[in-house]
Amino acid sequence: VGEEFIRVERAKLKAKDKDLQGTMQELETAYAAHPNIELSYKIAETLISAGLLDDAEDWLIKGLSLEQPWFKQWLSSNDEKSKKLLSLVRLANKVPNEFPADTGRQKD
Repeated sequence: VGEEFIRVERAKLKAKDKDLQGTMQELETAYAAHPNIELSYKIAETLISAGLLDDAEDWLIKGLSLEQPWFKQWLSSNDEKSKKLLSLVRLANKVPNEFPADTGRQKD
């Protein structure tokens, strides 16, 4: 858990510098050291903020598929948070983009 904490803190610093690749590298290394739903949720949030909805969906599914002791599931709201975020990502993927990428203004 110590390495996970350090990697997440390093990821926060890289995110502050808007270094998506560095942020993801730190988060994925933390996840590899200690796979858990809290971290997969954090990774999905990072990917969503970068507009990478499909990748975020993959990470949410990965986190939800982890086996957890029943008491951890009972004490935590991470399953519910992940399910809600997954629903929103799937909904966002169905909605057409109404803004052209070059201007940021709505189409007429």
